[in-house]
Amino acid sequence: SFPTRRSSDLGCGNGHLLILLSKAGYTNLTGIDYSEASIDVARAIALKHGETSIKWEVRDIFKGAREGDAWDVVLDKGTFDGISLSDELIEGKTLAAHYPSRISEILRPDGGIFLITSCEPSLRMSPVDTG
Repeated sequence: SFPTRRSSDLGCGNGHLLILLSKAGYTNLTGIDYSEASIDVARAIALKHGETSIKWEVRDIFKGAREGDAWDVVLDKGTFDGISLSDELIEGKTLAAHYPSRISEILRPDGGIFLITSCEPSLRMSPVDTG
């Protein structure tokens, strides 16, 4: 069942989504953010709420997959928006163009992504944009 699936919040920021999921009975949760400061804040907020089971990782998914990556569920509530606004290029392609393949690398073959986006559509780069 979903509550026990291996789940990550990509670009977890302050960790509130994971804290709420944990309080609702979800387990096997990991917050991932490229910002060490965000992970420090998320960890502190989680501890303040008595949540000690959530794992936290400082990492950048654009630096490749890691040993053990095989998420059942990837949650993204705004990370793609930020990525879509970036003009940074990797091998001549936008980060948004790389996003689908990076997500595919960290998901189990039968896994899924829950993507929440709210960025003004005209400002976003398409994930199929080649840069």
